[in-house]
Amino acid sequence: MTVSEDIFQLIKSLSQTEKTYFKKFAQLHVLHEENVYLRLFDAIDAQEKYDEKLLTEIFSKGKSASQFSVLKNYLYSLILKSLRNYHAEDTVRAELRQQLQNTSLLFERGLHTQAEKLLRRCRKTAEQCELFRELIEISALEQVILLFGKSYDASTIKTMNAVLDERTLLLQKMQNTYDYDRLEYNLTHLFQSGNKTDLVKAGKLMKNELLKNEKQALCVVSRLKFHHIHSTYSYYSRKPKECIVHLQKELQILETHPEIMQLRMQDYVLLTNNVLLLLLEMNDYKKFDTRLTQFRKQLAQQTISVRLWEQAVLHNWIIEMQWHYHVFDYPKFCAVAYELQKTMKQHKAELKLNDRLVFLDLQTRAAFRAKKFNEALSHSVELLNHSEAPRKFQQYNSARFFNLLIHFELGNYDLLDYQIQSFNRQVMKAEKSNALYNAIIPFLKKYPSTIDKKQRQALVEKTAKEVSESGYYDFKEWISSKT
Repeated sequence: MTVSEDIFQLIKSLSQTEKTYFKKFAQLHVLHEENVYLRLFDAIDAQEKYDEKLLTEIFSKGKSASQFSVLKNYLYSLILKSLRNYHAEDTVRAELRQQLQNTSLLFERGLHTQAEKLLRRCRKTAEQCELFRELIEISALEQVILLFGKSYDASTIKTMNAVLDERTLLLQKMQNTYDYDRLEYNLTHLFQSGNKTDLVKAGKLMKNELLKNEKQALCVVSRLKFHHIHSTYSYYSRKPKECIVHLQKELQILETHPEIMQLRMQDYVLLTNNVLLLLLEMNDYKKFDTRLTQFRKQLAQQTISVRLWEQAVLHNWIIEMQWHYHVFDYPKFCAVAYELQKTMKQHKAELKLNDRLVFLDLQTRAAFRAKKFNEALSHSVELLNHSEAPRKFQQYNSARFFNLLIHFELGNYDLLDYQIQSFNRQVMKAEKSNALYNAIIPFLKKYPSTIDKKQRQALVEKTAKEVSESGYYDFKEWISSKT
């Protein structure tokens, strides 16, 4: 990729909501010339492959290429500026940084009493949130204020030593978190390699002194990392119950430290989603419901950015849909799907691509299971016609295969024959050994023309024996229902 393609790659990386935000942002922040930047933005966004020569012809209008370069560079900077603004969250850390700047300004103007008062408030916030870097900066400002215009008497030196001792402790806590970071990164690397030798190394790494008990963690953040490392090890070691224990511990720590949770809200959401998925796998619906209820209560009390809604929070509703699909309560399934769409509209957020595809796939299978075949077909068509689905949806072939069953149930036999031919050409060539497809496709062809009840019964029984289990859908049960 050449440097000139950077802007193309940047624009293509934007979500639809980010693009919409940029256009509004550009109109507010670029006076008189906003149209040319938006036109260039739209022109680049419309390209499948970057073509600078074409863009230069359109936008240079006889001017030198260097002026077009200036236009393009400014657009690049403007997009980054809009992204910073779009993703800026009103976090405690951002507010604290502003207050520290205000403290310095007050001190420089000789308003020492006001500066000290504000600095005390900053210290309280930083201590509650374990913002060690900011605490060190606060300590440095306190040192300047303490020594300003004073002699080095015994009392001043005693106070100064206390300030420096505290700074040493802060550095120890920071180092403690870094040590846990190092353990976490190394452990994750060893597990992701899949090498048996590396798995043995992972077991040895877990014997590190810092991982023997939680007392080795010197602060709340280190305690979170301690349990996160143990949950990761338990997950990859296929010990889901132990994994949940440590994940739940992380959630409890965050919930009992709301100031820290506000700073680490994304971690809280992702942890919750992981716990819910594990509880779902273990069929522990009581704990699932308890954790989900607790999460939703916390959610109502938090300020969450659009970015976080899209990246993690909306996924929580999809997990709830999976729950109702698993126990199969179709009215509740539909109610959650509606609630998800309402929540998206309320927060002006969109599902990220994979969540969108999973959402459509869940709706397809649930409607089919509820014998709402026309609804199932509508969702299925939307999923299969999505331009990114063939490349990005892991279960795309399963979804295509399921579409055949929907047409079968609707009695679209002529269309079904055509769809089977297309499926055989595009999928079966690569999956010739797929036992599920090899068992059911002949059934779909033969069953409609088999009128005799005994022959149909024999066909159903024969196919049911041949059908292998699938995590996608209970095809054996579906076949058996055709008797």
